[in-house]
Amino acid sequence: MTHTNSFRRQRLISRRSAWTNGARLFLLWGFTALVVGGPLYVAVLTASKPTAEARTVNINPPTSFVLLDNVATVLDQGNGVQGFFNSLLITVPAITLLLLFGSLAAWVFARGRSRTLNAVYYAAISGVMLPPAIVSTLQVLSVLGLSGSRIGLILFYTGTQLSISIFLMTGFVK
Repeated sequence: MTHTNSFRRQRLISRRSAWTNGARLFLLWGFTALVVGGPLYVAVLTASKPTAEARTVNINPPTSFVLLDNVATVLDQGNGVQGFFNSLLITVPAITLLLLFGSLAAWVFARGRSRTLNAVYYAAISGVMLPPAIVSTLQVLSVLGLSGSRIGLILFYTGTQLSISIFLMTGFVK
């Protein structure tokens, strides 16, 4: 008799936890949809409005739907395609360098056991908490003749993001 009661109680607890896990998952997806979908909805809605209406950001529907005209204007007059390819020319090499140097350093830091290596690791990841020294970095780029160039921007992004890259990859390797 006690075995049957214990089995029923366990089954009831199992059903409750499955329901609570389902409710938590539903709430998490709902919250994520609001956080991501809300701003995306406002951005598309604002892009769909004529210029006069788009000056004030609100969630009122547009009086005339001009999304395709606005996108065509951005692509023609705003050099949107050229901007997209320029972004690719900067981000792809910067991410490649981050992955290369970050993974090499992370492997050494994760496998090394010396105090000196540990100190170098903490110095390398201190950039996660400290803001990048933008003014001095731009001065160095200017002295090297890389200020305003794509290579200078690639090196700038690589240098400012390398500490978080090393931190995340070291945690993965460990």
